[in-house]
Amino acid sequence: MTGRVAISAVNSEWVNYGIKEFSEESTSFYGNEDYLIDEGKYYLRYGENDIIDKGKYINIWKKENGDWKIYSNIWNTSLPAAPTK
Repeated sequence: MTGRVAISAVNSEWVNYGIKEFSEESTSFYGNEDYLIDEGKYYLRYGENDIIDKGKYINIWKKENGDWKIYSNIWNTSLPAAPTK
C-alpha cells in the first residue's frame, strides 16, 4: 500500500481485528546517511480467542528532506501454516 489514506485504512482494519498486544524487537540495525535497515521480530496477540502470531520483519527507512520516513516494510509469520481441511 502507498500513501496516508491506504495506510490509515489498513491500520483501522487491524484495530477491528481486536489487537490486544503488539511488540517489535530490533535484532539488527544498519545503513548509511540515506537509508537505514531495521530487521527484527514481532509478537502479536489478537481476536476473541487470543490468537498468537510471531514472526520477522524488515523496515527500510529513507531520509527525505532531512526527515526519516518508512520507505518499505515487510513481515512474515514464523509459525507453521494452519492445516487445510
